[in-house]
Amino acid sequence: MFGFLNKKPHGIITSVRYTADRERLLLVRYYQRRGAIWSDLELLSREELLARLNAGQRFVVGQRQGDVPGSFETGKIVELRDANGDTVIRTEGTSGARDYLEGAPLF
Repeated sequence: MFGFLNKKPHGIITSVRYTADRERLLLVRYYQRRGAIWSDLELLSREELLARLNAGQRFVVGQRQGDVPGSFETGKIVELRDANGDTVIRTEGTSGARDYLEGAPLF
């Protein structure tokens, strides 16, 4: 299904904006699952994303497929990692001491 234990994601991140030094996420654009449907494109700050990930919500990087509502091509899972005592937001399989969501274009 979505490639991680057959659990559906709470949100699909489609693009990101980093701080000027590219150390931290500033904002993400994403679609939120609302039962069987998806929201319109929404913005989420780094702090809000951290809170949701800490609460156990699952996010993946992905893109809408054409004009079909609710149809997404999904990529890697978004995870929290510890880097030298600091929490960073990264996609699975990546390493480093800064936030990085592989496959998510900039906006």
